[in-house]
Amino acid sequence: GGFSSGSAYKQITLMAALEQGYTINDTISSKPLSNEVREEIGAPINGRSYPSGCKGSGGTLSSHVQASSNCAFMRLQNSIGFDAVKEMGIRLGLNPESLDPSSVRPPCFTIGCDALVTPLGMASAFSTIVNEGRRNPAHFVEKVTDRDGNVLYEFVPPNEQVVSADNTRQAMKAMERVVQAGTCTRCRLPNGQPAAGKTGTVELGDGGRNIGMWFSGFTPHMATAVWVGDPLDQKSGLSGGSLQGGRIAGPIWQRFMASYLEGAPVLDFPDPGRISGGRAIPDEWGSADSEDEDD
Repeated sequence: GGFSSGSAYKQITLMAALEQGYTINDTISSKPLSNEVREEIGAPINGRSYPSGCKGSGGTLSSHVQASSNCAFMRLQNSIGFDAVKEMGIRLGLNPESLDPSSVRPPCFTIGCDALVTPLGMASAFSTIVNEGRRNPAHFVEKVTDRDGNVLYEFVPPNEQVVSADNTRQAMKAMERVVQAGTCTRCRLPNGQPAAGKTGTVELGDGGRNIGMWFSGFTPHMATAVWVGDPLDQKSGLSGGSLQGGRIAGPIWQRFMASYLEGAPVLDFPDPGRISGGRAIPDEWGSADSEDEDD
């Protein structure tokens, strides 16, 4: 069924919020959850803040993408609804059978809980975003001809519009910040080629070692997803230091894309134009008991 997406799913949650009429300039809290809320959703109450990876106390959706704030995105999922977050993954091209396969609707779905994905699935989903909302299924055979050159089969991209083009342009702008000044500055490409994407790091429960690292991203030319982990062991954790998406998967993505795009023209992402916003997104979880200073 795939591997936990970690924070790489946050961008799909962002797309769900944009489709509900929010913008990347709208704001939501990034504080950890109070003990009362943790008890309500069945999260551990163990003296540690929950979730970890909370950055500051607030900010815009764009800044939360850049910083990859777990708290902000769990709150965002709660605000816009689990169904919208899951359904957006399906609309963009992910396998519906591997998203919440046990039907537990986890509050931490947006940061990877039961969001099981493959590199091909993530590349497909992110390609829908950079293709301005037009989805084309992954395919391996483009054309079949007989010995005389007659075409027996040819793949024709359906270019199905599954999300708003305007919203994808906002998402691209937010994802550019991840590469420019966020969690994957190591992903910057030569010659000033614009790039965008989202990191993901999958941690074993209760502060254990990491078991997977992601960087899913794109340029105007193509989308590529990188996953690093042990496909045969998702329980033991990986050995080594700095095992994070932006430090391991991101540089692999950067090296591949730099090589692939060598000699290609430098292209810009489409301009989203003027973006309204500044509204506070409703947050029924309210304030928290304490701040989290974790990275």
